[in-house]
Amino acid sequence: SFSIFTTPSHCRITAPDTASARHALIHIEDQMIARRAPVLPLGNLSRSTPITDRIIRSPIAAYRFNTGWELLDDHDYYPDEYVNKLAHAGINGIWVAGLFRTLIRTTILPQLGPQTSRPDKLRCLVKSAATYGIKVHLFCMEPRSLPPTHPVFAAHPQLRGARVDANEYCLCTSTPLVQEYLRQAVCELFTQIP
Repeated sequence: SFSIFTTPSHCRITAPDTASARHALIHIEDQMIARRAPVLPLGNLSRSTPITDRIIRSPIAAYRFNTGWELLDDHDYYPDEYVNKLAHAGINGIWVAGLFRTLIRTTILPQLGPQTSRPDKLRCLVKSAATYGIKVHLFCMEPRSLPPTHPVFAAHPQLRGARVDANEYCLCTSTPLVQEYLRQAVCELFTQIP
C-alpha cells in the first residue's frame, strides 16, 4: 500500500516499507509516461493490494517434459526489459523450475549432481530480479525419479524406492542418506545464492 499526495510544488510518498515505496515510484513513472510529461494529477491518491504474492513465470521458458529445463540452457527468459515490465505490472515473484542434480554438487551423493555446482544462471536471475524488488521462487520436486541403471543406484542400491514406470525408480526419502542429501543440497544452493 502507498499514498501519494501531490501539490503544484511537491509530491509526497507515504509507504510502510521499501517494496511499497518502490510501487509508488513505479506508479508515478507510469502516470508520467501516460501523460508524456513530468506531470501528476493533484491531490491525494491511495492504493493497496489485497493480494500480497503475485508470482509469474516466463511464458517462453522451457519447462520439464520434452522441452528441457530453463536453468540449463543459455537463453535468457527474463531479460531486463521484461523484468521491468513485470515490476510495472505489480508482479513481485518469479517462479522457476529446477533440479538439484543439475545445479548443485553434494558430498553426500556426488552421483546425483554435476561435476561442479553451476547455479550461475539462477544467481543472475535472483540478482536481476532483486533490482526490481522481485523475489525468485525455486520449484523443485526432489529427489526426482531415475533410471534403474543410474550410478547412484549402483553405489547405493538401498536407496531405490517405488517404481514410477518401467524405466524409472524414486529415491526413497525415508532413508537417512537421501534426507541428508536433500538437506545438503538446499543448504548449498541457498548459501551460494542467498
